[in-house]
Amino acid sequence: MMDRMFSGKKLKPAAIVLFALIVFVFTACSATKEKTPPGTPRGVASMIANVRVFDGHGMSDLATVVIEDGIISDKTTGDLVIDGKGGFLMPGLIDAHAHLDTVNDLKLSTERGVTSSFALSAPNEIKNQPGLTRIWSSHAYALGNIDDAEAFTANEVANGADYIKVLIEDPPRMGSRTISRDVLRNIVEAAHRNGLRVAAHAVTVPTFRMAVQAGVDILIHVPLEAPLPQDLVVQMARQGTSIVPTLVMMKAFADSPRYGLKSETYKNAEDSVRMLLAAGVPVLAGSDANNAPHVPKIRHGTDLHRELELLVKAGMTPLQALKSATGVSARLFGFTRVGAIEPGRYADLILIDGRPDERIEDISNLRSIWIGGVEAVSAHSGLQPE
Repeated sequence: MMDRMFSGKKLKPAAIVLFALIVFVFTACSATKEKTPPGTPRGVASMIANVRVFDGHGMSDLATVVIEDGIISDKTTGDLVIDGKGGFLMPGLIDAHAHLDTVNDLKLSTERGVTSSFALSAPNEIKNQPGLTRIWSSHAYALGNIDDAEAFTANEVANGADYIKVLIEDPPRMGSRTISRDVLRNIVEAAHRNGLRVAAHAVTVPTFRMAVQAGVDILIHVPLEAPLPQDLVVQMARQGTSIVPTLVMMKAFADSPRYGLKSETYKNAEDSVRMLLAAGVPVLAGSDANNAPHVPKIRHGTDLHRELELLVKAGMTPLQALKSATGVSARLFGFTRVGAIEPGRYADLILIDGRPDERIEDISNLRSIWIGGVEAVSAHSGLQPE
């Protein structure tokens, strides 16, 4: 097109320079527009003032939080002041176990203040969506068909897995042979050599014991068949094994006659969490949100709020529950950029009306949500009550 525009004409040197300058400015502006999500205050320090602050570890003396270029800053003042009006500011929630399949799953999570989700092999096309929940995931998962632990782990590392996921199950439940103890132990050792944690799905006492004995870092779910044996709880505490009990999912299984369970069996899961808390085993908040056709439907975002309520009913204080969905989850999965309000972390934040550190139900009173310093959802941008 430009050849046609200027054919047959001779441009003076000054005109050439001017034209080149216009092209450069246009290109630079276009590039900036593509790289910077709309509304991102690049080069501007934004200060959220007049707030109570839970920093992911405990209640903070901070009354202001400064964001700069999408990151929590160590500055104490900002160019732009956002009045928090006495609200409760905290890191965005982390769902320590969810299944994310579509962009809509991310939108639902974001709208409920879930700014990070630890997912099982989420599709690449929904990852890194600006302004939506961050996905941290395994690439695949190890089941009973894995024989070469080194090759499996190397493939996970090569494909950018954030952690290693293993399914340990009785064959009737998953339609596959149970992974061998040796292979499981070798996966754990290979993952640790590569600086990755291992999370294992297990729902029976024998598979729990197998995972703990192999040195798995994080157990996902909690048995319904019986409370965990005391000796196993003690071993988990001694080894530093943590757990994502997904009480909201276990309760849904127990409450539905479709699965051949009785509602009373949920008490086994709740009793196990009480024992784990008493022993000092770290308990993380995860919902098991999913779109699967043959398991209870757990809602993205909303049911993480329910999970926090169930954890409190099982013996956590509201403040412990907030920690379980922020700083504790980030630390135990080995992620250092999320889960806390401190310099250098992503500015993934939620502002709440109320005191969820005293009344956990207030976690649903969301006023504003920021991801990477950009206000993703607010009272004036589409946030709907549950």
